[in-house]
Amino acid sequence: MGTAFTDESKRLFLGRFLLPEEIEPWIRAQSLGSLPAIYGVTHHTWAPTPATWKGRSSLDGIFRYYRENLGWPAGVGPHFFVAPRERGGPWGVWVGTHPRHDGIHVSGWNSRSIGMEYVWNGDLAPFTPEMLRIGTLVWQAIERKIGLPIRISYTRGSPGHFMHRDKSPKSCPGNRNDRAAIIDAYRASTQTQIPDFLEDLMAQLTDEERDQLLADIHNTALASMEQTELQKRTVKSGQALSYRVNALLAGVLSLVEEEGELPEVVRAELAKATEAGFTVPGSA
Repeated sequence: MGTAFTDESKRLFLGRFLLPEEIEPWIRAQSLGSLPAIYGVTHHTWAPTPATWKGRSSLDGIFRYYRENLGWPAGVGPHFFVAPRERGGPWGVWVGTHPRHDGIHVSGWNSRSIGMEYVWNGDLAPFTPEMLRIGTLVWQAIERKIGLPIRISYTRGSPGHFMHRDKSPKSCPGNRNDRAAIIDAYRASTQTQIPDFLEDLMAQLTDEERDQLLADIHNTALASMEQTELQKRTVKSGQALSYRVNALLAGVLSLVEEEGELPEVVRAELAKATEAGFTVPGSA
């Protein structure tokens, strides 16, 4: 039997290690707040690296450096560290600051963002497939928990993911790591994808229009859908639409509302959502 996790959101700093198979059940058990994160940010540590990583003592050392050298509050920093349990040990993810709380990891963008560090020097080599697989397990679980979409975020208020260097002069997560490749790796492992017609619709919008639409429908859907009910639903590939697809469908409804008759492909997707037991905001 797997480990039965409890909600640890009242703690600011955890220092907990999770094996890949423990990531989803742990995140499922956590409270992520009434206004959960809308951004996911990818980083690398640069140092330490896997060769110098010593597990909990290394994590404690990083947070001690934040406190003593950078003046950050105790226990406040990035949320997740993809790393070995110890040097040469199995890989998984260390939880630093609990994702229920705002951390510190990208200047000016710490509010409602979750920071993930890879214990790696991305200026020397790209992340390995196994590292990205573990990172994806975290983002996939968070997506199902709160609807944080796995897509590139372009502007403030646009839910999604970006690299530290997108908002900073630093190279983080390293010059050898390509933004699109990382997001594609995250998305390729998710169980549900945005339907093709919605991707096509997004492609027809300007960056500003797309960002505004996604921000509006994310916040509207988050406010109107019962989180406790969402958590009880199992999303299976090909059988049910994910939370973010429902949110996008709500956005499509608002876009085509003025056209009168809904396109058949939109009607088909709405029917699938209804059959799967999802309530699409604005479709009543």
